[in-house]
Amino acid sequence: MNVRPMSTRVIQMIENTNECFIMFSGYAIIIFSGWIYNFEQSDVDDYDDAPELRYDLGFAYLAMLGASVAVNLILVIYEIAKFLSLVYK
Repeated sequence: MNVRPMSTRVIQMIENTNECFIMFSGYAIIIFSGWIYNFEQSDVDDYDDAPELRYDLGFAYLAMLGASVAVNLILVIYEIAKFLSLVYK
């Protein structure tokens, strides 16, 4: 995150937020797959893919998605307001 290709600091924050969310989404794909082992079960032969855990992790993913969309919208509205204040000054 040391490279700053964007022109303003706010647009760079949007880019960094989106990159972090893409990275988190990549981990979520693995989490929502059948690779999550049910640790409460003692017998390894009778595998259960822990649907309750994936359900709970889905709500955490939705919270992160909502936060990412909210941050993007707030920063875009901020940029529009800043531009309009310069134009109509």
